[in-house]
Amino acid sequence: GEADDTDAATAFVQELSVTSPGEYDFEEVPLLVTLGAENTRWDAIEPDLSNLRFVGSADGGDIELPFEVAQISEDSAQLWVLLPEVSSEADHFRVEYGVGVRSQAWSPGDVWPAYEAVWHLGEDPEDRRPQYRDSSGNDRHITNPANDSIPSEDMVPGIVGRAPLFAEDRELQISNSDWPGSNIGDRFTVEAWVQYEVLPPQSYRCLLYTSDAADDLLCVD
Repeated sequence: GEADDTDAATAFVQELSVTSPGEYDFEEVPLLVTLGAENTRWDAIEPDLSNLRFVGSADGGDIELPFEVAQISEDSAQLWVLLPEVSSEADHFRVEYGVGVRSQAWSPGDVWPAYEAVWHLGEDPEDRRPQYRDSSGNDRHITNPANDSIPSEDMVPGIVGRAPLFAEDRELQISNSDWPGSNIGDRFTVEAWVQYEVLPPQSYRCLLYTSDAADDLLCVD
């Protein structure tokens, strides 16, 4: 609830709903949540989000939901929150923030339990090794010093935060020894958000390939 005096010791609890849950019936879903002045009392949230938490239901009780911060600005934040279930019957959860609220679940590795690797590709590119970290908790970071240094001027707006601009012959690599070949079997899925400056086939590019195989694994025709 809200207090008449905004300087009072106040905590806020708001119900959030999943956009268009439809007929889905999924378990352990990382959900992108956007918070800002339009849908929260933004002035009650600490700049580092340390007094914010998400709460959902599981097994008949309330649980705190793990989350990863995707980006923070002066007036908004985007976060990945792991929901135990998303369906037409389970399409609500809560955000709590303000005085007295402390999160125990800022844990990126717990947000992606079904993923072998998750790279957001938006970290600060200046003097960091590894430049692009794996958020899955499996520590499969992109750490090839010869190819992974993308300067700030080649970072562009992405769907969530910033994204690297891949000019011709620019690539990021992950060591073969870090790739979970023994765990994923013969079939696996790779997902990526990609925006072409010129649509294929004029701008044909291979999105993913292996350096020790004759055929590319994932190319756009």
